[in-house]
Amino acid sequence: MVEALKRSGKDLTREGLLRAIESIHLMDLGLGPQLKLDYSGRDHAGLEAVIPTVIRGARAVLFTDWATVK
Repeated sequence: MVEALKRSGKDLTREGLLRAIESIHLMDLGLGPQLKLDYSGRDHAGLEAVIPTVIRGARAVLFTDWATVK
């Protein structure tokens, strides 16, 4: 959402936000090479799967073990 807001500019409109979201193609989120955010005019899902993540050091990292959650 932050990336879409940046792309939509200072004069935010609903249409501008939708265009900005739809302009995001294969954006690397740092979660691995197969996990790239991708939108289009027909596909607003972004990712094809639910990716469990946690925030560590201001970055999203893959969640692999409940024992690591504090």
